[in-house]
Amino acid sequence: MSKDPDAEENASGSCILPGVQIFVSSDKQTLRNTAAMKKLLIFCLLMLSGSGSLSAQDRMDQPQTRLSYKSQEVKRARYWEQIDGKWKSRYNTEIRFQSGVQCDNFRSLFIGCIDTMRFLFIEYDKGEYLYPNLEMDWRYFRTICAGLLGDADYDALKTIAPGQQVCVVSHYDNESHKNVQYSFSGFLETTRLLYSSARTLYNSCEKEYGAETATNFWQKEYPGRFMLAVLRTTSDGRDVIRFQVFPAYINMGEPVGMDKFYFEISYDEYGKLFLADRKLTHK
Repeated sequence: MSKDPDAEENASGSCILPGVQIFVSSDKQTLRNTAAMKKLLIFCLLMLSGSGSLSAQDRMDQPQTRLSYKSQEVKRARYWEQIDGKWKSRYNTEIRFQSGVQCDNFRSLFIGCIDTMRFLFIEYDKGEYLYPNLEMDWRYFRTICAGLLGDADYDALKTIAPGQQVCVVSHYDNESHKNVQYSFSGFLETTRLLYSSARTLYNSCEKEYGAETATNFWQKEYPGRFMLAVLRTTSDGRDVIRFQVFPAYINMGEPVGMDKFYFEISYDEYGKLFLADRKLTHK
């Protein structure tokens, strides 16, 4: 009788979360079970968050999630691209349509904090097929993305020196189409909830299986994603910032070049990202 290689490979073990026990067989199985637990944990958190209102007698609005800090926004930039050896430019909100090709663009950049977590927020138009299986009807949808911004990256961006380049790769991000169901407070709450559940599972895996398995889980769920590359330089005697921003196509692990395409703004305009805004909201 032939043996099942998958069954032979799996050796039993267990990972215990509060009130839940999972039997696993290998690091790969551990990651699969952990991913399943992520979905279960999110569901439980959603149920718990709404359980208080089930027994309440009065109708009470839930407080909206807000930013604890928000920078001013960068909304206008010039996009430069070298085509057939010639430099051509357009504004950052202009879309050059080519079916199946994401056009570099953004509508707003700002930095904000959800509780103590700092994020880079990017609002842009995302290209997608309406019928992806058939690759038909390429359209753009208004989208917002939040990428976790570490202290070291934030400090490097803030103190960038002339001639210096800083590249930011985020290891947690969330995005949402700005459709009829969208609200900024709802997006913030979802971003916080997903991050909280992921950290809970990471800590549980680290405690049970060690840091290596926990790190593998995190990298599988949230692989590093390019968010922003910034170069401070001089153009026509002016102090300027040239940058590429998500969702620009960047090969991870390779140097980010600014020789073919980039957005450009003055250094003073770039400084808005490090000045507090009077409001803590965004549409």
